Amino acid sequence: MEKDKKTWSGRFSEPVALLVQRYTASIGFDYRLAEYDIQGSLAHARMLAATGIIQPVDLAAIEQGLAQIRGRNP
Repeated sequence: MEKDKKTWSGRFSEPVALLVQRYTASIGFDYRLAEYDIQGSLAHARMLAATGIIQPVDLAAIEQGLAQIRGRNP
């Protein structure tokens, strides 16, 4: 793909708003950080469960959801 050509440029007749361009500019970087973000979220959820703030069933749901997200990370 050409460097200056956006993946969505052929889908819409109007140019992409600057706000949208700025909002999505970090997606490539975000993918690289996703694993660390997931690890931090798991640690936090496990702490919440260990202190009784959330129930074990909630921890299991969080762990399952984060595992699904982890599986989608390219």
